[in-house]
Amino acid sequence: MNFAHAGAAPKAGRRRVEPGQIPILHPKPRGHPVSIGSLTSRHFTLHEQGDGIYAAIASDGGWAICNAGAVDLGDQVLVFDTFVNQHVAEEFKSMVTQLIRKPVGYVLNSHFHSDHVKGNQAFEGARIVATTKTLEVMAKSKTRYDTDPESVRKDVQEDLESRLAHPEDPDSLLFEGYDRGHLDGLPTLRYTLPEVTFDDRMTFHGSKRTAEAITYGGGHTVSDSLLYLPEERLAFMGDLLFVGCHPYIADGNPAELFRILDKVEALDAKVLVPGHGPVGSPEDLGENRGYVEELQRAVEESRRSGSGLEQALARPVGAPFENWKWHAFRRDNLEFLFSNPPTAG
Repeated sequence: MNFAHAGAAPKAGRRRVEPGQIPILHPKPRGHPVSIGSLTSRHFTLHEQGDGIYAAIASDGGWAICNAGAVDLGDQVLVFDTFVNQHVAEEFKSMVTQLIRKPVGYVLNSHFHSDHVKGNQAFEGARIVATTKTLEVMAKSKTRYDTDPESVRKDVQEDLESRLAHPEDPDSLLFEGYDRGHLDGLPTLRYTLPEVTFDDRMTFHGSKRTAEAITYGGGHTVSDSLLYLPEERLAFMGDLLFVGCHPYIADGNPAELFRILDKVEALDAKVLVPGHGPVGSPEDLGENRGYVEELQRAVEESRRSGSGLEQALARPVGAPFENWKWHAFRRDNLEFLFSNPPTAG
């Protein structure tokens, strides 16, 4: 989702992880929330997806904003995405290491948006991985955070004050959480870049399981990656998938997104952890495609009739999208589609 700044000078490479064998804890059944004694978070809830596989589902109003994941490879942990706030990322790291009792060895950033990468600094000692293009964009964001943090703080503060002036907005809880989490983290933020990059696939070979970082290009942003666990047929999708909320497409390319979703379907994963919303299934891929197609139809009909954006916005939201959260993104998405008509051929 675009709450972001991002990029960087790449160190291209492919690394193979060969962990040894260490005993693990036996987790609770798939999909159940996990609590570790009194250690819980108001920002996210951990959900067991398999033996040593956890999805951190962001809580409304919290400072995580995006979902994240943790995978036990054998003698170390692979983390997927790191939230918008480094202190929340520290909570996540603490909970995961207590559950799995192994260090975090790798972090995969799915894309450059700030709600997925600003917790990177919490994982000191781990190798941070992203696509080459994601690193390039993140490097540009780092320059602003490092050289002009006051302008970042001012922009976020102004946005928060605007949100607080309109508490009736049904999306205010999300955006207020983003702004407050962003402001809380800024004084001690060290915007941390990936140090390992890939351009197609990167395989993590563990004694417990294999995990694959995969990119099919860019659909949600200029470059998006997912984490696939072939034995478990589970994928951490990042923002290539939203469940129960309007996806944000205004930094992406709908045609490329559809192509990527086709490739994800071909993986035949049965469990899909989205970038936002509850854990989903392959059916949610079709719903995301249907949502974007409905927006495209609204724009095309408005163009044919000579009407504009407001006419497209006035069009009723079809099923099953009418009850999805984050309706504000519908305007952003329609504005993007009006400004970027599809090319012929």
